[in-house]
Amino acid sequence: MPEITDLNQTPTDRELEILKILWKKGSATVREVWKELSESDAREDPEKDLAYTTVLTMLQVMRKKGHVVQKTEEKAHLFSAAQPKKRTVANLSRRFLDKVFDGARDEYLVHILKPQEVSFEELDRLEQMIEQVRREKSNDNPKHV
Repeated sequence: MPEITDLNQTPTDRELEILKILWKKGSATVREVWKELSESDAREDPEKDLAYTTVLTMLQVMRKKGHVVQKTEEKAHLFSAAQPKKRTVANLSRRFLDKVFDGARDEYLVHILKPQEVSFEELDRLEQMIEQVRREKSNDNPKHV
């Protein structure tokens, strides 16, 4: 179980980049995380130089926050995400929705759909997702059909 010092800690943008690497790989050493971040940084800014020790420090901070867990296998320190991606995304989405839109999902959806070009395919997928949620809710509450 991770050492959690503050359950309300939201991952920073850089911590989310690290979590994405860990979700993709399952677990990784500091060197593997450093390599992926360095490659990503080099694509964005060839002058940027990320230190290995910076990544190590970030992973240690993330462990203290409860975002990652660390285990040792044959002298290698492996890090993995403490929570599945789906759960982390759900928590971040809920916090954003509550902070910015006071929990009003409809206002949020209208806001994200209005200013952008939305394809008919995207609208069809949204309708399918809404129908799926409707079916799940009606199964949970058969009185409301």
